Amino acid sequence: MLVEFKPDVVHFFHLNRLGTGLIDKAVAAGVPAFYTPTDFWSVCPTAQLLRCGGRACAGPSPDAGNCAIHFAANMLGDRVGKLITAVPDVFSDYLVRIARSPLMPSVSFVQELRALDGRLERNVNRLNVLHRIFAPNKMIEELLLRHGVRKDILVRSPYGINLDLAVVPRERNGGTRPLRLGFIGTLAPHKGCHVLLQALQGLSSSDINLKIYGKQTDFPEYAARLRQLAGDNASVEFCGTFPNNEIFGVFGQLDALVVPSVWNENTPLVVYSAQAAGCPVVASDVPGIAEVVADGVDGLLFEPGSASELERALRRLLDCPGLLAGLALNSKSPKSVSSYVDELLDAWHSAVN
Repeated sequence: MLVEFKPDVVHFFHLNRLGTGLIDKAVAAGVPAFYTPTDFWSVCPTAQLLRCGGRACAGPSPDAGNCAIHFAANMLGDRVGKLITAVPDVFSDYLVRIARSPLMPSVSFVQELRALDGRLERNVNRLNVLHRIFAPNKMIEELLLRHGVRKDILVRSPYGINLDLAVVPRERNGGTRPLRLGFIGTLAPHKGCHVLLQALQGLSSSDINLKIYGKQTDFPEYAARLRQLAGDNASVEFCGTFPNNEIFGVFGQLDALVVPSVWNENTPLVVYSAQAAGCPVVASDVPGIAEVVADGVDGLLFEPGSASELERALRRLLDCPGLLAGLALNSKSPKSVSSYVDELLDAWHSAVN
């Protein structure tokens, strides 16, 4: 690509299954290289900073023993996996150091452990030769700084969305029943749709109507679990997916968007779209979302993974006159995608001029 296309700049948006070695190639060719980390992949091999069982993770331990335990747990199944995830990092790091010993035979799992051990340092060294890194939020910026990325190359730049599409107006006064809620996203465990369905079990079906938008074929076992949780609740509808340019039409049918993620979500674009549509957001209180959704101002935040806390938040929307209308009124339109592209163009031009 570098030889044939001869780019003026290279901008990486994800290096999963490609490798940070591509950064070295671009820099060696004298091409200014940029990077936008769309998740935690450069620090965390799974990109989610979650341990088995859904516990938050700060990143690899000194010898990446916690990463090794994570992968081993995934291979051994739920019952055994839950047991070995309780192994302290100090002990797992010690086991990794033994496995890395030159005396150990170079079998497949030993090679993988050695690769895990050097992954973070190797990635950070490569990130530090980039011209600029555009962190989409404060959480990503602080994560990279904490693991050794140079402060002088980091620029915080939130994503932009397409604001050229017509917003479909909707009265959101909260005085009518049922309250129309929406879930829009990947039907995968870390997105937490199960938490929302569990929360609805404590609410009357005449008070809440839920539309779930997402593809059921990506994680079929989880989708089947969601259908089991929904049961015969006629107020829950699985709607499949829709074209991106219909997003504001979908929000025109909703009173509020629910984002019940159980991981440290990296500011889902659907939140920005909801704000552009004036649709209040009820979301997990994780850094990437809390940075853009103000609790009690333009949305409601609840403890991640807690169906009871989510149920309480939804009851507030039902029982507090004027709350929904006030949250909708306070919604602020996010950055446009054209403004976002202008920021990138300015950075690229400055690098080549």
